[in-house]
Amino acid sequence: LEEPNSSTLFILTTSQPDFLPKTILSRTQVIHFEPIQQHSIQQYLVQRYQLEEKEALLFSKISDGSITKATSLFSEDIQQYRDLVVELLRTILRGGAYRNKTRGLLAELIEAKNKKQCITFLQLLLLWLRDAFTASVTNQTETITNIDQLETIQRFGTHYKAANFSEAFRAIELAKRQIDGNGNIQLVLLTLCLQLRTYLKV
Repeated sequence: LEEPNSSTLFILTTSQPDFLPKTILSRTQVIHFEPIQQHSIQQYLVQRYQLEEKEALLFSKISDGSITKATSLFSEDIQQYRDLVVELLRTILRGGAYRNKTRGLLAELIEAKNKKQCITFLQLLLLWLRDAFTASVTNQTETITNIDQLETIQRFGTHYKAANFSEAFRAIELAKRQIDGNGNIQLVLLTLCLQLRTYLKV
């Protein structure tokens, strides 16, 4: 990169340009690529991998606009994470001694110390709560991602209609960034659970 000859062209790609040294950025022409639209990813997964529409929709919404990330999720136990989302919300919002049960539910994620798995789980948690918020303000179901859990989502949305969903969304996004930045997974997840209990249980 210091003094390449005129016939040499380097193409560098990164999802985190802020982490690149300024000495490299000063020698580059930055071209920003927008994330691929969810609908395009969904259709690609249906056509290329013969996924069901609903399954492809879920993968496309977790993918952050990346086909590579969407296909890498095939090896993840997405249904296990979706079940964990519901059980975790039930646990942190009930009264009594919920802390030990919460730690138990998150134990596998914490012990694995796998950033990718944690971020996937948090994205599913975010999607589920967005569905609940949608159910709390409208009867329309077209935009609900977890449509197979519609009855549970509608009950949750009705019961927690006064919840501060916007702060809950921000807390989850912050937790994703902290884990992606190598934050302590146990601390980040348990702190998030306390925050969600505060924002949702009003």
